[in-house]
Amino acid sequence: MAQALDLSAFVQHRDGTAHIDLAVEGVGCAACIRKIEGGLKQIPGVVEARLNFSNRRLAVDWREDELAAGTLIAALENIGYRAHPFQPPDVAHARDHVGVRHRESGPPAFADGAQHQEIADRLRHAKSIGNR
Repeated sequence: MAQALDLSAFVQHRDGTAHIDLAVEGVGCAACIRKIEGGLKQIPGVVEARLNFSNRRLAVDWREDELAAGTLIAALENIGYRAHPFQPPDVAHARDHVGVRHRESGPPAFADGAQHQEIADRLRHAKSIGNR
């Protein structure tokens, strides 16, 4: 018998509604989006399902007393897609790690081309350290 996944660390709760962000594999066209969103919206309790094609991230809201997050992943597998919980990295931590600090006050600062390249290089370096 398969063991149920505990996805509670990835679920956000608001006023009786639960929310999870999922990374979905195998999304290749607009028909995939319709298939995924439409398939999930047919599940009793699902309030909203929105898939961003460019980053393959699926945001799902449901009435928390009607189903569990694992049910959503199983439903996606049943219609032909693998999914796993997605949680964006802590942006403030990432900025601190690569030496980019947030300005506390004043107008927004814009980087010139050389600064953009330096930031991109630092982010690549930080990513390579994190993948070791």
